[in-house]
Formats: sequence, C-alpha cells, structure tokens
Amino acid sequence: MPTTRPLCRSTDLAMENERLRAELERAQTEVRTLLEQATTDELTGLLNRRGFLRLAELELRRARDEQQSLTLVYIDVDGLKTLNDEAGHEAGDALLVETAALLRTAFRSTDVVARLGGDEFVVLTRGFHGDGAVMRHRIKRMSQELHRSGAQTREISLSTGVILATPSVAPDLEDLLNRADKAMYEIKQAKSGPYRGRQHLPAPALLMAM
Repeated sequence: MPTTRPLCRSTDLAMENERLRAELERAQTEVRTLLEQATTDELTGLLNRRGFLRLAELELRRARDEQQSLTLVYIDVDGLKTLNDEAGHEAGDALLVETAALLRTAFRSTDVVARLGGDEFVVLTRGFHGDGAVMRHRIKRMSQELHRSGAQTREISLSTGVILATPSVAPDLEDLLNRADKAMYEIKQAKSGPYRGRQHLPAPALLMAM
C-alpha cells in the first residue's frame, strides 16, 4: 500500500508535465502563426514591408560579417492603375498575384522577395553579377517564358531600380530603399516621357558602400 502513493504521484506528475508540454507547443505554434500573418502579404503570399525589413536587416548584417555584396531591386508594376480603372480591381489583383509568381520564379528561394504595398515589390539578393540592364532583361525573359507556357496570362512589364551594396561601410536600409526607389522612378519616367521607345535609359544601377 505505501508504495502505491509515490507511484500515483509520479504518474500524476508525468501527466501534468505532458499537459504543460502540449500547452507550450500550442502556444509556440500560435505565436509562429501570428508572426507569419503579421509579416506576410495577404494577397500574394510574399513577405510584406514589415517582414522584408526584418529579414533584410539580418541579410545586411550577415553580408557585412561575410564581406559579401548585396543587390537591392525596387520594382514597380507598369499599368496597374490603368488596369484597375478599365477592368476592375479583380484584374489588378490578378496581375499582382502573377507578378509575385514571376518574381518567385526569377529569383532564388534564398533571396528576400516582398511586396511593399500597392504596385511596389522589392528583392534583396546576394551573389548577383551584373547591372540593372542585366536584371531587367532576366525578369523580362522569364515573364515571356511564363506567358508562353500559359502559367502567366499576360507579359508583365516592370520598372526596376537596382542598387549594388558593397561590403565596406554599413548602409542604412531605408536609405538603400530610397536610392533604389529613385532609380526605379527614373526608369519609369524614361518609359513614359518624351524619349519613350528609345534605348538610352538612365544609368541602370547605382553603387553604394555597405
């Protein structure tokens, strides 16, 4: 009889420990789910601005530690407002979803791809060798291939600003984004301005220290 009580207490403790472990796992899963929801763009499934800033800061730190260069690509979807006005926001949303799929295909799974909001996307990639013209050609070629395969309903036109960050001085991420945004805007203006259709576009890439 006396030996039964310790065994019962031991069993009760084991059951309580198991219950606490299960509750902890549920709580951790809920936290991960909430974090994912807070950092994911609902429409495209890409990272949102918050998620991008979080991961991009980690990538910048890692690149500095490993003395590697990074390339930041700021992307604007051409013609989204016109499409929304003429065909409705459903068509516009479909274009954004296809743009996200295009960027997933054009870049690696290790690259940080995000939708900042509206018609603006951004990619942070390491190990890219080339300038803005090379990057634009790569994305355009991939869009044509996806369109021909039927995976994409239309050829997607994007304006892209490309910044190369080199591992010498620590950059400010917001400054990087502003510079890439400015480079993208120059490309977009060249497409719609008086020189539209010519090949002489503004400098395709800006260099800055990282």
